[in-house]
Amino acid sequence: MESSVAADLVQFLNASPTAFHAVEEAKKKLISAGYKQISERQEWDLEAGKKYFFTRNHSTIVAFAIGEKYVAGNGFYIVGAHTDSPCLKVKPVSKVSKGGFLEVGVQTYGGGLWHTWFDRDLSIAGRIIIRERKDGSESYSHWLVRIEEPIMRIPTLAIHLDRGVNDGFKVNTESHLAPVLATSVKEAKKKLISAGYKQISERQEWDLEAGKKYFFTRNHSTIVAFAIGEKYVAGNGFYIVGAHTDSPCLKVKPVSKVSKGGFLEVGVQTYGGGLWHTWFDRDLSIARRIIIRERKDGSESYSHWLVRIEEPIMRIPTLAIHLDRGVNDGFKVNTESHLAPVLATSVKAELNKPVAENVSVESEVPTDGKKIKETKNSPKHHSLLLQLIAAQTGCDPDDICDFELQACDTQPSTIAGAMNEFIFSGRLDNLCMSFCSLKALIESTSSESSLQDETGVRMVALFDHEEVGSDSAQGAGSPVMLDALSRITSSFSSDTKLLPKAIQRSFLVSADMAHALHPNYMDKHEENHQPRMHSGLVIKHNANQRYATNAVTSFVFREIATKHGLPVQDFVVRNDMPCGSTIGPILASGVGIRTVDVGAPQLSMHSIREMCAVDDVKHSYEHFKAFYEEFSHLDAKITVDI
Repeated sequence: MESSVAADLVQFLNASPTAFHAVEEAKKKLISAGYKQISERQEWDLEAGKKYFFTRNHSTIVAFAIGEKYVAGNGFYIVGAHTDSPCLKVKPVSKVSKGGFLEVGVQTYGGGLWHTWFDRDLSIAGRIIIRERKDGSESYSHWLVRIEEPIMRIPTLAIHLDRGVNDGFKVNTESHLAPVLATSVKEAKKKLISAGYKQISERQEWDLEAGKKYFFTRNHSTIVAFAIGEKYVAGNGFYIVGAHTDSPCLKVKPVSKVSKGGFLEVGVQTYGGGLWHTWFDRDLSIARRIIIRERKDGSESYSHWLVRIEEPIMRIPTLAIHLDRGVNDGFKVNTESHLAPVLATSVKAELNKPVAENVSVESEVPTDGKKIKETKNSPKHHSLLLQLIAAQTGCDPDDICDFELQACDTQPSTIAGAMNEFIFSGRLDNLCMSFCSLKALIESTSSESSLQDETGVRMVALFDHEEVGSDSAQGAGSPVMLDALSRITSSFSSDTKLLPKAIQRSFLVSADMAHALHPNYMDKHEENHQPRMHSGLVIKHNANQRYATNAVTSFVFREIATKHGLPVQDFVVRNDMPCGSTIGPILASGVGIRTVDVGAPQLSMHSIREMCAVDDVKHSYEHFKAFYEEFSHLDAKITVDI
């Protein structure tokens, strides 16, 4: 009965986006239960033992059942509630156009936690008054409407354009709330293998051949793939697109077991410069990797397994506005005490409920009512969490030796907007560029003749740890790139003098998402450098070398675009604002390679859910593919150094 009532409530909530819809659902339930609808405009002919209801404005509903022994003067036993909730209501004149976007003017209704409305996939619901014509006469009625698909979004301003946002996120309810209308390494490996790329290991000798395709991984969080031209000789150049695989997130602490106020929580630490207020009130789960012990034929071995729990098992609840009346004057997150996700209540765990009553059977989590098993890691992590993780891999919780886990949003990526022109997703920075560069490499080497006349090596390098400075064994600041170039060159010649020559003949496209012009914060962009969605890749410039672009590298990338009819844009940060950086300057200075910094324009960078344009994904893929296919011919025509 308990779960049935909860399931009924969830169905009622999903069917009731507005007070009007809630009343409509209540009507259906009452009529199904034998209640008769009456009207306040008519006389009431009521009978004892009967059940009735009426509505007012279709947003208030009153239902009552008259006892068979009722007589006038007897009492009324009433439960009262309300159907409305704080929301954003469309203004009488809602047409707003700013920065190349169509927006919808809204007004705040009630005391909402307005910061929680940012970076949500929004739609429209309510009622409309329509004219109906029949037999030459007109009548007017109200119809309830609801568009199921996500058609709007209120994008957050990227943290790079508002460095103080985590010190207090204050919403200007007039100008900030107008909604805009209109791959991991594992996945990369799958795509490369299916495209004929052979996996090699940095721990082994490389026996490479011209005309062949290879890849390797480091820490399973950085991947480098390359295709060697059939006419390649040692000393020829490398044509590289570099991106990164990591994004700001919440990582589980080495000792994550937290119990407070009757709740089981998971201790987390912030990774990168996230917009942490966007993580509140999201349906969260757990993903990344675990180190497990495997036993076979009396011997033990250890390996890493990738895990991902699909179901929402955690949440970081916001404090109600009633307990923090000043929250809309500036929502400041204490990253130590406010960000621990709630996993369960301690009473449910103590009462020996099924391990994951809310997780689907498909996930193979035990639901037989057994006690939550204590494991050797229970002093460090909640046993419930460990069993949920173990159930995903089929291992025993005691065989989990260690893990690197992070919280993740369970809401899937989607193509959305009123014109289906946007992608709403987490981790667009920088999996969008990782995906486009990987696809470009694969497609540029897909035919039997694609490497026939190639004299160089086409490469994609997807690094970990860009969001925290790239200084790790698998980051762009490590020797991984130089190691790869050196080993490929030495596979074709033992002459060590050829590597420096090869580097000077090489070119790197550093691909990291760019800041699109935000219609609600247009003053954050320099007036002549305002990247627009649907307008192609953005070439990033910075006089202080926060980006590695120079006139030559910018020309090369722009010339390729011109030849293929692709749009391209320019970006510089305002002089009165700090500028972010990329792997571009790190590799340019560490390897000595010519570099251009580019990226597809997006909104809400570093939010839990970001936003980019469908057209720019296509532009990015086509531009990178053209780079692989055209660079060697174009480079032969450029003279800079003798």
